[in-house]
Amino acid sequence: MIGQCGVVGRASVRRTGIEVLSATDEALHETDDCNDSNNRNYMVDITTDQQLCMSCDGSQAETLMEFDVSANVTATCTPVSPRKQVQLKHQLQLYHQKTRLLHNRNRRLQRRLLIMGRKQRIANNALCRVFHPDQIRALESKSCRGKRWSKETLKTSLQTLCACGPSGYSILQQQGYPLPSTRTLRRSLEGLRFNSGILDKVFDSLALKTTQMCEKERTSTLVLDEMSIKSSVEFDVRTGTILGQVTLPGHHGKATHALVLMLAGVSSRWKQVVAYYFTGNSVYGSALKPIVVNLLKKAHTIGLEVVAVTSDMGAGNRAMWKSFGVQCGKYVTTVNKVASPVSPSNSVHFLADAPHLLKNLKAALVNGQEVKLPDWVVIKYSLPSNVVTVQHLHTLVEFQTTMELKLSPALNAKTLRPSHFDKMKVSNAAHVFSHANGAALEYLVKLHSHSKELLTTAWFLKTVCHWFDIVTSRRRALALSLHSPAKYQATRDFLLEVIQIFSTLTIGKKDTWKPVQTGVILTTTSLLDLAQYLLSGGFQFVLTARFTSDCIDNLFSCVRTNNPVPTPLELKNKLRLTTVSQFLRLKSTTSYDTDDGHMAADFLTTRRSSCSDTVDTESLPVFDDRPLITEAELASLHYLAGYIVF
Repeated sequence: MIGQCGVVGRASVRRTGIEVLSATDEALHETDDCNDSNNRNYMVDITTDQQLCMSCDGSQAETLMEFDVSANVTATCTPVSPRKQVQLKHQLQLYHQKTRLLHNRNRRLQRRLLIMGRKQRIANNALCRVFHPDQIRALESKSCRGKRWSKETLKTSLQTLCACGPSGYSILQQQGYPLPSTRTLRRSLEGLRFNSGILDKVFDSLALKTTQMCEKERTSTLVLDEMSIKSSVEFDVRTGTILGQVTLPGHHGKATHALVLMLAGVSSRWKQVVAYYFTGNSVYGSALKPIVVNLLKKAHTIGLEVVAVTSDMGAGNRAMWKSFGVQCGKYVTTVNKVASPVSPSNSVHFLADAPHLLKNLKAALVNGQEVKLPDWVVIKYSLPSNVVTVQHLHTLVEFQTTMELKLSPALNAKTLRPSHFDKMKVSNAAHVFSHANGAALEYLVKLHSHSKELLTTAWFLKTVCHWFDIVTSRRRALALSLHSPAKYQATRDFLLEVIQIFSTLTIGKKDTWKPVQTGVILTTTSLLDLAQYLLSGGFQFVLTARFTSDCIDNLFSCVRTNNPVPTPLELKNKLRLTTVSQFLRLKSTTSYDTDDGHMAADFLTTRRSSCSDTVDTESLPVFDDRPLITEAELASLHYLAGYIVF
C-alpha cells in the first residue's frame, strides 16, 4: 500500500531502478519456470507493502534519500495470456537482434577508427620526414604569410634555394610547399658579414659547435684550394663595397681566382669554410704562411687541434711549404712536418692532395713521357724491362675494340686522349691506374704472345692503384688500423717501398725531379706519421681520405652549379649561402661518364613464343663447332664473375 507520501515512494523506486529491474528479470525467469512445470501464466507486479512517509512543510517536501528495496518491494505473479506471452517473446527476440546489430556496428566502427588512427600516424610520420613541425602547421592554414619559421626550416629552405635557384624556389612556393619567402631568407642572412678574409663570425659559431664535440672529433685538418672566377668589377648592395680586386695581402690587380680555406674533421666528417680571398694569376707563398698560422691559432682558441695542412701541387702552395721549412727532393732530406705554432710539442704535417697527384701522374704518362723504374725494382720483381709507357695501354685498347666483353671496360681511346675538361676528372685517372688494366696486360702476354715489356707497365699500374686505394681509403677494410698488426705492418712496408720507388725513378727523357714525385713522397710520409700519432692517441683506425681536398672540391662543385665560372659577387653569395645552409651535395650527373657500348639483347621488346608439347626437331637451328664468344671474352666473363662473387 502507498499512503499519503506515495509520490516520494515512487521517486525512491526510480532511484533504485537498477535493482528493481534486476528483481523484475529474476521474477520473469521464475515465471518461465512456473510455466514449464505447472503450465500457468503469470505477470510481475511490483507493489510496496509498507507506507512511505515524509514530512511536508508547505509547498516543499523533504525527499527520503534512503530506501530499502528488499524490505519495501515485492514481486507478485499474475496470470498472462498466451498471446501476450508470444508478443513478449517476439519483442525480446527483436531486442536481442537489435543488440547484436548494434554490437556488430560498434565493432566495425572501432575497427574503422583503429585503421583511421593507423593511417593518421603513417601520414603524420610521412609529413615529419619531409617537413618540420612549423611547416606542417603552415599547411593547415590558408597562407604562409606571417609565420614564424624555425632555424631548421630556414636551413633546409636555403639548401633548396641553393639547389634549384630563385625560379625553381618560386615554382615550389606556387605549388603550395610550405616555404619561407625569399625576403625572409635574405633577412636571415643579413646578420652574417661575409667579407673577404678570415671569417670571425664563422669562428664564433664554430666555437659553440666544438663545445659539443668529444676530444677525438676536435682533431681536424686545414684544406686550401683555388678556383677560377670571372674577372669583373661589381658593386655589392648589401655592404656597399666594390668587388673584383685582389684581396690577398701583398698582392694587387684584378681578381681571376678565389682562394678558399676550410677546416675539416678527421674522426667525424664535419667541415666549415673559415676564410677566402680573391687572388690573381700568381700567389706568393710568403703571403700564405701568416694566414695559415693565424687560422691555426684561431682553431686552437676554440678547442680544435689541426694536425695537417692539405693543398695541391701549385707553385704558390709549394712556395708556402718552403716558407714553413718543408722540403722534399732528390738531393735533400725530406721534411714533412713542423712544430705547431700554438703547441710546440705537437706537429703540423703537410700533404699534397692524392687525387691531384694521380691526375698529374696520369697526365705525364698520357702525354708520352716514359717512367723508368730503378734497377733494384726490376731485379726484385723480375720485370722484363724498366720502361713504363702509354703505348702498352694503346695496345690493349686496340685489342679489345671489337670485343663485346672487354678486358678493361673503363679504358678506351677517349680516356687516353682526354679533352680539356676530361683532364680534370679524377675518375679518368683512376681508369688508367687500375688493377683491371694490369690484369689485362698480363693476359695479353700470357695467352696472346704479346711483348713481355707489357708486364712492367702492368706491375706499375697495379702498384699505383694499390697506393691510391690506401691513401684515399673510405672504408675500414683499407683503413690504417692496429686491429691486425700483421696487415698494418704489411701496409707500412708497402708505403715505405712506394716512397723508395718514387725517390729513385725518373719521369720523362731528362733526368729531372718532377713535382709529382715530391707530392707522392711527402703525402705518403705524412700519412705514415699521422697514422702512428693518431693510433697511439686512441684512434681505432684512420681513414686517409679525410686528409684529401674532397670537401673543398665538393664546395666548388656547389658554387659552380649555375655558372661554371662565377663572378666575384656570385662567388661571395654562393659561399655565404652554402656556409649557412651547409648544402654540400654534388649533382648526380657530375661523377658519371656516358658509356659508348650497347646492350647485347633487348629483353623488354622480345616476345615469348607459344610453347607446345611436341618439339619439331627439323626446325631446331644447327650449331657449328665455333664458340659463341672468343677466349678473351670468356676470360673477361670469368674476371667479372670473380669480382661479383668475391
